[in-house]
Amino acid sequence: MEKRNYIKLLATLLLVACFFSFAGCNKKVDQKKEKTKSPTAQAKQAIRTPVLIAPEPKVEEKKPPKNEDQAVVDAKPRGPITLPPTNEQQASQAAEASLATLTGQKSQKPGNTEDLQSLAAPSVKPGEIEKVPEDALPVPYQPKLVSAKTNIDIILDASGSMAAPLGGTSQSKFEIMREALYEVIYEALQQQADFPRNFAIRLFGSKSSTDDDNCDDTELLVPMGEPELDIIKGMLDSAKPQGKSPIALAIRNAQKDFPSDGQADRVIVLLADGADNCDEDPCSAARKIEHGTLGYVINTIAFDVTGEDQKKLECITKTGSGKFFLARNENELRTALNEAINSTVPYNLKLSARAGATPLPFNLKVLSSKTQRVIKKDKSLGTKMLSLKPGTYDILIEYAESPEMKKPSKILKGVEVIQSTRVEQTVNFDLGQLSVSAVSNEGKLVPARFEIIPTKDGKQTGAPALLEIGAESKSVFLTPGSYDVVANLVELTPDDFSIVEKNVAVTKGGTIDKLFKFQKGTLTLKALTTQDAETPFIFQAYKVGRTNIPIASGAFNKSGGKVLLAPGTYDILAIGTDDSMAASPRTRVKAVEIKAAENKDVSIKFEMSKLTLAAVDGKNNKLPAEFIIREHESGTEMTKLKSESGSPVSVPLPPGNYDIVAVSLKSTIEPRPSVPVPTISLTVKNPIEKTIKFILGTLRLRGRNAKELPINTQFTIYKSASDEIISSAPPSTDWVLFDIAPGIYDALAIDITPKKDPKPMIWLRDLKVEDGKSSSHEAIYTTGKIKVIGRGPNNKIIECKFKVFQYGADRELVSGVTGDDWEIFEIEPGKYYLEASYVDEIEAVTLKKWINVTVGDNEVVEQILRF
Repeated sequence: MEKRNYIKLLATLLLVACFFSFAGCNKKVDQKKEKTKSPTAQAKQAIRTPVLIAPEPKVEEKKPPKNEDQAVVDAKPRGPITLPPTNEQQASQAAEASLATLTGQKSQKPGNTEDLQSLAAPSVKPGEIEKVPEDALPVPYQPKLVSAKTNIDIILDASGSMAAPLGGTSQSKFEIMREALYEVIYEALQQQADFPRNFAIRLFGSKSSTDDDNCDDTELLVPMGEPELDIIKGMLDSAKPQGKSPIALAIRNAQKDFPSDGQADRVIVLLADGADNCDEDPCSAARKIEHGTLGYVINTIAFDVTGEDQKKLECITKTGSGKFFLARNENELRTALNEAINSTVPYNLKLSARAGATPLPFNLKVLSSKTQRVIKKDKSLGTKMLSLKPGTYDILIEYAESPEMKKPSKILKGVEVIQSTRVEQTVNFDLGQLSVSAVSNEGKLVPARFEIIPTKDGKQTGAPALLEIGAESKSVFLTPGSYDVVANLVELTPDDFSIVEKNVAVTKGGTIDKLFKFQKGTLTLKALTTQDAETPFIFQAYKVGRTNIPIASGAFNKSGGKVLLAPGTYDILAIGTDDSMAASPRTRVKAVEIKAAENKDVSIKFEMSKLTLAAVDGKNNKLPAEFIIREHESGTEMTKLKSESGSPVSVPLPPGNYDIVAVSLKSTIEPRPSVPVPTISLTVKNPIEKTIKFILGTLRLRGRNAKELPINTQFTIYKSASDEIISSAPPSTDWVLFDIAPGIYDALAIDITPKKDPKPMIWLRDLKVEDGKSSSHEAIYTTGKIKVIGRGPNNKIIECKFKVFQYGADRELVSGVTGDDWEIFEIEPGKYYLEASYVDEIEAVTLKKWINVTVGDNEVVEQILRF
């Protein structure tokens, strides 16, 4: 009986739940039908006339959700208010709990669903799985309970001081402020669907210059309305910072910028880089409007101010509920604007990332607690306010702008969000700060690229972090450790170079500044001899280890001169150009270090020594000769000396090692006989006298015919029984003299008189040359001729190879291949044998024959080679 009653009760509860679920669905469909225009289309109706947005709809006029995954509450009243569930909701929840009990499923509590809504989060597919980095450092969750707006008037400083560059950058403070505001408004636009707000922008100091002393210089630049970023950009981009700072007047006039609707919150965000300079008290002006009947909140941002002006701006917020923000750099300015503008956003979780006192931009992922399931993704400039359903979450925070390949990250475990309270958490990253900048040769900031390479004990330990900056100083936060930083200019130049800073130590919480000077250093050169006499010279500068590519070169007189070089280490080659010297002295200055924007004085010392040279033959007779002197290490030719008479010649040379080649001028043939003398060492205190001995014999050769008439003959001398050419001479009808080393040689004589090839030639074999002796030989040409042709079957002309040998000596005199006509060769009278060969391609055999041939004086012998 009890069991039957229990089943009846359960069925009743189920019917009640289904009824209210069906009614809710019908209501949702009817509401969608009534909607005729999307909020986006409505917002785009008027571009030039901003549309006021009612940010606080009444609770009972609850809007339908925009999609199935969106929370129902689009706007919240002030303060942490928790709405009790309706009777229908209670009944539905009870039925769901009973059904879950029967089916064994856990009931899903409101606030723990996976469709959590962030104010500026991109859509994430429910149930999306992403792996959390294993090295994400866990941070203890330490929430701070704080109390729980929306017409916003932003008053911007456009006075003359805002035209000045922010320290360490080439951009003006006004430009930096403008770009930061664009980013924050863009982020606010992403939140409009969740929390609609109106914006106005007022300027002071933009209409007239400081010289005009205009203390009425304030204007409403963009009237109150839904923000249109393109319009805001167009108006602000044309504004010019130039005038006075009537801050008190701007605060008073800001009251006129708000609509008369008294229900919306009124927030003024004042941003200034100094105090009021129009003899008014902005603190008093702020006090009057903050304590008025309408109720204003004034948030103040002091941007790059002095200590005295900071105090004058702080007092603006002391008497009211506004906040004061100190922004010393671009990052802090972004964060301050973000917090000041979003101060009325109805959030229940506020996250901040810091490295020391500096805000860090970050990416975040909201995960279902103790899972890898991503609920929402988002990003922030330093502080992020989220509106989450009640529940427990894990939140992964990653330093978004880290240049490191592996970005630093931390994870908050067990973040408990409660509907009616606000909690905040600051995540501190244990990082060090590195500021880098680059300057040009003119000392101006220039864009540059950086490779930040992690190292340990001089070795690379990970992938380099890549960073590109504009004409500014850029700060990045890095994991503590040692780094090598390589800098290159973005714009390539003809003398492009890199700058490397090694072992840059980044410490936790520390700051290190590195200025990379892409400036040339000055090298000042002056040359002196060993006797301290000034001398003119030419020079070449080489990068160490690259002696084949001169970086710079030039010529200076006795006074010397200066040359600009990129930072680095150089070798300098200098050559004296004093005409009074017998030879141009040469010296090399090694490892000259040039630093950016510094001068390096280098005195070139031409330390001169003396080298005396002479040449003799094998019998110690004077021999006319030319001496070529080369630097031993580089092979560079230093100078040449000639002794036409064979007498000694001298030359002053810098100390060093030299190689010498002595060339005999006695012979007229090429190449002339030469004797190499390697590695002669000269020092200032050790002059050298060297006599070079030519151990040579003379070979006299001439060509003639049988009638004693000279033949225009070209001789080539070979090392005996080899193809190595020793010397050659141009054609001559006279005796040709070869001065060569003692030994056995072969000589080839070619009669160049006939115009038709092949020309008559004669080999002179085994010619003996002795030291100091002369031997004469003649190549005698006769009128004997041999005519050769090849014939096969049926007297068909065939191609045969043949060679002619001197009978009994087995020396080849003539060789060739027969053609379609007789091959004719001139040969001196005598006995010969002819070797012939023919390749029978059909039978795939080679046939050979040998024929004895006798040639008489002026006789023509025809020889048919038959196969």
